[in-house]
Amino acid sequence: MLTIDGGRLVLRVRVIRPFATLFGLTPLECSAQDIADVFPCRGVFGTPGVGFRTKDERRFYFWTGRIQAVLDVCRQQGFSVSTEEQRVTYTD
Repeated sequence: MLTIDGGRLVLRVRVIRPFATLFGLTPLECSAQDIADVFPCRGVFGTPGVGFRTKDERRFYFWTGRIQAVLDVCRQQGFSVSTEEQRVTYTD
C-alpha cells in the first residue's frame, strides 16, 4: 500500500504483522529529502512498478499498472523522479 501526502511517502506491505516481521518486510516511511530517486521499473516477469531508491542505496518497489500516475504524484510532492526504466535488483 502506497500513500504520498504532504511530501511524505509511506510504503507498506499488506500482510499480517507477524508475517511481515518473520520475513523482514519493513515499511518505507520518509520524506522527499530521504529519497535519491523514484523511477519506473519492471520485475523479473515483466511486472510494471515504481522503484524508490533511498539516499543510503536501499531499494523499495511498488507494483502497479498506474506507473505514470504514481510518478506524477511523486514529482508534484517534491520527489526526484527519473523517466528511465530500471530493472529490479534484489541484492543488498
